[in-house]
Amino acid sequence: MCGIGLIVEAKEIQLPERWKGKEIKGIENEKRKGLDQNKLQSSLTNRGPDHSNSFLQFNTNDKTNDNNNNNDPIHSTKEGREKGLKVFVAASVLSIRGGSIPTVQPLIDSSTGNILLWNGEIFGGIFQPKENENDTQYLMNLLSHSNQSIQQILKQIEGEWAILFWENNKSRWWAGRSYFGQRSLLIHLPNESCSSLSISSLPFDDIIFSTVDNNGKEDEEQESNQVGPWEELVTSSMFSITFDGNNAIVEEHPWDMERINQEEYRPFGSRLNKENLKTELVSQPSISIPSMLLDILMDSVKRRVENLPMPKNGDLHSSKLGILFSGGIDSMVLAAIANLTLPEGESIDLLNVAFGNGNFDVPDRKTGLDGLQELRAISERDWRFVQVNVTPNLVSEHQSQIQKLIYPRQTVMDMTIGAALWFAARGEGRVSDDISNNVYICQSKVLLDGLGADEQLGGYGRHRVSFKNHGKERLEMELDLDIHRLWIRNLGRDDRLISDHGREARFPFLDEKVVKFLHSLPIEEICNFSEPPGTGDKKVLRQVGKLLGLTKSVSLTKRAIQFGSRVNKVLFPSVPSSKINGSSMFQPTQNG
Repeated sequence: MCGIGLIVEAKEIQLPERWKGKEIKGIENEKRKGLDQNKLQSSLTNRGPDHSNSFLQFNTNDKTNDNNNNNDPIHSTKEGREKGLKVFVAASVLSIRGGSIPTVQPLIDSSTGNILLWNGEIFGGIFQPKENENDTQYLMNLLSHSNQSIQQILKQIEGEWAILFWENNKSRWWAGRSYFGQRSLLIHLPNESCSSLSISSLPFDDIIFSTVDNNGKEDEEQESNQVGPWEELVTSSMFSITFDGNNAIVEEHPWDMERINQEEYRPFGSRLNKENLKTELVSQPSISIPSMLLDILMDSVKRRVENLPMPKNGDLHSSKLGILFSGGIDSMVLAAIANLTLPEGESIDLLNVAFGNGNFDVPDRKTGLDGLQELRAISERDWRFVQVNVTPNLVSEHQSQIQKLIYPRQTVMDMTIGAALWFAARGEGRVSDDISNNVYICQSKVLLDGLGADEQLGGYGRHRVSFKNHGKERLEMELDLDIHRLWIRNLGRDDRLISDHGREARFPFLDEKVVKFLHSLPIEEICNFSEPPGTGDKKVLRQVGKLLGLTKSVSLTKRAIQFGSRVNKVLFPSVPSSKINGSSMFQPTQNG
């Protein structure tokens, strides 16, 4: 995992149709500030503690290297400098694959002059690195020496990624994310007070929090509630930045050239077309749908936990894998499958967060401890149940940092979920069975996250309401919408929160093969809302849990992390949970 970013300064920055209304003209750059390069570099450090580097690609003040070397992308000749452009590039690296020595980023291909900043993992597809091969170097070779276009190559990769790539022979930068947006990538648009364009893993400067309450109204059209000049880079397209004289030109390149709207782009097809699956099921009558799903999930988890990096402290007795763990059906299934795929002697950290002022006996702690006993009943593995206990003072101490990480989201729900995720991923607490009660710090660089299960399997209460009030077709539309807006509502935010601790989140339920299978199932195989909560919701996943030997957890109902961990009680101690409006804007003064 890495932190990546660039800053572009130009006399004029032309934007594509998507942002035409936000173009700033007639204001000289000298009258506006630029984004702080040092802030970009330092902001990426937590994401990539193993290595960091930066450089100015074009620099009007640079008087070196006037020779016309076409393969030198950092000093792009005197002609490039006279364009009056500045491009600052920065990256930091958390070494995950390819040995103990991190691959230096930004990575430069000496034969082509191409530059790669890669924050991601390749888990499948046509292009796959060999075992223990570093996928950054593998991808650089592929992008630099293949006859296929950049988009053609990336479209055939299965994984979780964000990319910045300098195509030297065409003098342009490319930027994009995997379709679901598992890796954060934000864009900063020039505005009346700031002249810079930036694309980065994190917002690092010119952060403007809204001081106006939205009265609890979600923006239904954009589904964003993003504030200020930063926004999540859409995942339905890639973007290029080329240079013309003193100007920079940003262009949008949709993955599907005929469908530029995010809401219309469906790489996994429509739920309403199930003929291919029907044919497959007829050809395999002896295999149940839960068994088929278990096999696909097993493969997804295996590809995300094999060849895990050494723990941060280098201690072989420390866990290489952590799981964000509430004891609910999603995290229980992930834990049970991880148990079947990891070597027997390796421990697994189960990170369970609770908020309180001395009393941490919250709902998620109770279900987590129950889940621990279930896992011990099916496996003798060393399960380390890490009790992450968070006091109001701790929340106050880190609230400002959490608020910056959830930005450009700023709702109460984002803040409560964000605080719970940030502290859980921090992994600092006490192991439940440790009689010494010493502080334990999770050393894993990789965490499994169950995000995507509720959105695909009817896990939310509103899914039941939608089915009850409007029927099956409306429910299918609701599930379809949920999975295709994860990039803007959840995943960018969650990546920023978790990676702030130098850990990489991986999302088995969002594996391409898992999504394609679930997206093709008849809705009645996924959930059945004629049955009660704890049975009909996420029906197929509960059946998978039973196949894995789980018991009590297969009947647990959905409980949102902000309620199960009681973080809302700490952030809003004087407000009843039923009165907290998750869609309203969070203001720091709300902390009691």
